[in-house]
Amino acid sequence: MPEFDFLDASGQTFSNERNLFEYIDRNDVLDDVGRNVNIIGSVNNFNTRREFFSEIESNFERIWEENEENLELLSANSNGRAIPYYVYYDDDFPIFITTANISEEMPDTIERFIVSQANIGRFWISMQEMDSMRARIVRDDPDVIIPFFTGHRSKYSDVPAEKREDVTRTMTYWAVDGRKTYKEMRKKYGILPTNIRFERPDQYKFGLKQEGIITHQKGSITRAWDLFQSQKERQLILKRAINSGGAHSVESGVNPDQKISSSKPWEIDLNSPISKAPLEGFESRLSEDRWKFGLSEFSSPTDTRFSAEVIDEDKFGRTEIEGNWESIRVYPIDGNDIDPQFRVFNFVQDHFDSDCEPMEV
Repeated sequence: MPEFDFLDASGQTFSNERNLFEYIDRNDVLDDVGRNVNIIGSVNNFNTRREFFSEIESNFERIWEENEENLELLSANSNGRAIPYYVYYDDDFPIFITTANISEEMPDTIERFIVSQANIGRFWISMQEMDSMRARIVRDDPDVIIPFFTGHRSKYSDVPAEKREDVTRTMTYWAVDGRKTYKEMRKKYGILPTNIRFERPDQYKFGLKQEGIITHQKGSITRAWDLFQSQKERQLILKRAINSGGAHSVESGVNPDQKISSSKPWEIDLNSPISKAPLEGFESRLSEDRWKFGLSEFSSPTDTRFSAEVIDEDKFGRTEIEGNWESIRVYPIDGNDIDPQFRVFNFVQDHFDSDCEPMEV
């Protein structure tokens, strides 16, 4: 099925991801696809490759069943239409590559799969990191154009703004001068990017979304993939910290035959101490749609501590958060689903301390 195998990768062997993307560029295989190609990053928390592909098989048809090769071709169904997906397996961060439409075909295929799995999460990128990636591309490529971006600012943000800091803003901008305009809007209105597009005429054009999705439109795809690579070390530190915590059972001190549920925390170390004032807007910050959290409990912050219990709106798992002004401890109560734990960290990074660090306790 040559059209389904739009990367023309059947029979090819790739020793690593870079080898795959260099093959794609070298052979210009995307020139005739006729649609945007999306790279979807993910976080893998399965213990083995076998467990990962067992869940893949419950949601996709495996066109190639390669027990030793990392690249596989899958098929998903969207409204009766077969949608091609490649998955490049990695113990920590598998990637999916597809021509599926973001708004119509991805929600009931790859997004449904990721949201339904406790051990698969999205490759979340905080707005602060999105801004850092933008700055890196601009620094490395002075001729790059930013023809489109969406920026957001919560009225509770600690990002400086010259005008009306107490206003929540979402701005979408289309124009050839987006690179300069973004810098102006960041300075004046304190926005950070959630969706941004980069273009270097005759070389590449791609977009980056906060959910860890890259949309390739034309030219080299390796430049876009490099952005994911630049984030993997940070994401791996976060993943390891999260996995150091979690719900488990311990023996009762009264009855050795009885097990008691307990939760071991992981920690977010704060570089800038949180003051009492911004915590009073905790519920409003958390209620933003993109976090998909509900707040079930929140203790009024004192001069020394605060605590909250949040509920994941996708699978309704609970997470307790306890903090002082120097660190925050995160207690997964109902299992340790990887996606909501990543969202907790990104929430703290975007709203309270852009330089916070995940830690094992």
